This record gives sequence, structure tokens and C-alpha cells, in this order.
Amino acid sequence: MLPDVDPDLAIASITLAIRQRLQAALNRVGSLGGEVRTERPDKLTDTGAPIVNLYLYQLNLNPFMRNNDLDPVIVRTPDTSGGYKIPATSIQTYRVPLKLRYMLSFFGDERTLVPQRLLAVCVAALHRLPQIDARAIGAAAGLVRGSTTAGSPPPEPLPDFDDVNLSFADLTLDDTYRLWSAFKATYALSVGYLADTAIIYSAPEPTEVSLVEELELTAAAVRPLPDL
Repeated sequence: MLPDVDPDLAIASITLAIRQRLQAALNRVGSLGGEVRTERPDKLTDTGAPIVNLYLYQLNLNPFMRNNDLDPVIVRTPDTSGGYKIPATSIQTYRVPLKLRYMLSFFGDERTLVPQRLLAVCVAALHRLPQIDARAIGAAAGLVRGSTTAGSPPPEPLPDFDDVNLSFADLTLDDTYRLWSAFKATYALSVGYLADTAIIYSAPEPTEVSLVEELELTAAAVRPLPDL
């Protein structure tokens, strides 16, 4: 396996990194407060407390990166001196490039317009900082995994995994209705966001057949061509 790139962390670490960014934005607005959660919409109960719920509801394959398996990944392994071992290792990997679709929903006291205030803070934060870089994703991955290696240099960012771009996803009234109907939950003020691109890395097992890196075809006539 690739160091520090376990397949099970690829999506969850991005979700956590987005959650951390939103929580930091809410913490800066001391008078508002609020907690960012990652729960199923039908499991949330609106108690009047200020809550932002970040929910991954769909993913799609990125068609422009689906054939990137053929490119090897260069991995530098940390050593005990605080640097990296030489030479670097070239590893052939499988990669699944995904677009992640999230819904942000906002809860709180409607009489004081808390959901709208929460929405404004979150939209402003993601507009100002629309990228989640590799270090933030790596730090989140360590929290998801539940363990970190003290004193080790951070892993070198991998190609096509340096950052994830966040963009506002316009949801029509029909889209919103269908989503909340599918969630079987009471509607709450909500917006959609797209995270592009999350890449799930995995290395072939030693017993697996190597990936085809080059295909060479030769054409030969089985009988002489007629004179024209």
C-alpha cells in the first residue's frame, strides 16, 4: 500500500477537513456559535440549537481522470533523520477519481434567523477558501485513523491529490424537494457543494497481473495487395 494513503481514508478525510474549516469559521463568530456535524438528515432533531450538518449524499466518477491508472506515482519515504529516503520509489497504482456532492443544512432558532446566519458564515468561508490542500487532508486523515507518528516529516503530496476544489452547487427547487424526500426528513434550509476531485489510491497486490503500460500493434498483409 502507499504510505499514509489508505483507501478507507480518501473520502472521510476530505469530509472531516471540510467540517473543520466550517467549524473554524463558526468559532470566529463568537456571538453565533454553532456546531458542525456529519449525520444523516433523518437522524437530526431540530432542538433550536445552532447546528450545521455536512452530509455526503452522492458521488460521481470524474470522466477526465478515469484513465490515470497508467501513470506511476513517485513516493518518498520518511527516514529517522527528518528527511526522506533516497532513492524514491515508483509505484504503479489504481486510482478512482470522484466528485463528491455534499448538502449543508442549517438548524437553529428561526425567530432570530439563526439558520440564515449560519448559512452566510459557511458560504463566505468556502468562497474565501475554496481549496482543501493536501496537508489539511493529511491531518484530517490522521484524526480519522485515530493515530499519528510523532516526529515524522509530513508525507509528500501525491500527484492529483494536492488539493480538492470546493464549489457552490446550484440546486433547483425540484432537486431540493427530491433530496429531502429521499432523506425522509423534515426540510431545513440547505445548499449544495461539490468537492472535486477525491482520489482513492490502491496499489496492486504482488500476485496481481501488472497493468498494461504500453500496447504495440503491428499490421501485416496476409496476401499481396492488388496493383492500383
